[in-house]
Amino acid sequence: MNLEHELDEIIKLVADVIEARSVLLFLYRKEESALTLAAAQSSSKNLDHQVKLAPGDGVVGWVLKNEKPLNLATFERDEQALRYYSKKEETGSVLAVPLGRPRGVLLADSPTKHFFTERHFRLLEQFSDMICRVLRHHQVSQRGKLYADLLDLVYRMDHLTISFSDLNAYFGALLKMGLEFSGQDLVFMTLLNSDGRTYRVELSDGRLTPKTRIDGDHPVEKGMVGRVMSKGTSLVMKKTNFNRAMSYAFSPKDNLNEFKSFIGLPITNGDNIRGAVCFLGLQEGAWEPDRIHVLSMLVKRISHALETQLENARQTNLAAAANERYPY
Repeated sequence: MNLEHELDEIIKLVADVIEARSVLLFLYRKEESALTLAAAQSSSKNLDHQVKLAPGDGVVGWVLKNEKPLNLATFERDEQALRYYSKKEETGSVLAVPLGRPRGVLLADSPTKHFFTERHFRLLEQFSDMICRVLRHHQVSQRGKLYADLLDLVYRMDHLTISFSDLNAYFGALLKMGLEFSGQDLVFMTLLNSDGRTYRVELSDGRLTPKTRIDGDHPVEKGMVGRVMSKGTSLVMKKTNFNRAMSYAFSPKDNLNEFKSFIGLPITNGDNIRGAVCFLGLQEGAWEPDRIHVLSMLVKRISHALETQLENARQTNLAAAANERYPY
């Protein structure tokens, strides 16, 4: 059973026991700095399932910010104090308790005044404890899966054969591994041209359409890829600012506007920038820092292979020059 389904089942149980009009579970999303609706059971057709509430915003935000329960036996505030209905709903009483850790709010409301009793309050607290245990168990489970994925990728990278006669095959295998590990939909590797002002896409894998413009040279002063290469720093965007008409991965008209998330990691050698590896996703991203760190390790392997190739070429040229000078 996945987490979403498990939370839905708990909220249905709460609603059956308490017999409220609405029972709502809000969870605080740190990346959005807002409470979002994680599970709901309501007889109202006006419930706003997309609502986002900041700490201190309305009744729900107040409970989160102050980490205190709230029992409004006679709800006499403006309807804006609720914020989670799209249209006015006559509300007589509201009962809400904070989750603790992870942060969130479990709330019930009723059109009837003085509906909730001390028994309802104790039940809601007990259910909030249950939800916290479920969420913490899920976090531990996800952490375990993450580390299993991390170890698996590192193992596979360590056992990947490098052939300097065909580095593209090695890089292609790394990109495919990274694409699978990141959960994104497109990956490409860029290399800086000798002029230092433009770059090209060397390899790509994943979802590409015939209209996608990634061939040719691109200026480093434009787009998110250019920013990664010009600054030599990573750029991680769980939600891109692309609009429906244009994208800014390479340039406004590169036809990548369907992608909603972006990870850009520079290929460097000391202070020198060689290129970048970039991942794009069709959905908004939700990556742990450790996952990004392992992707950086993958990119470092590409960087090391490129430097070894250059060093081998330099040594070969030196040997050839020595043979010409001292043929015997």
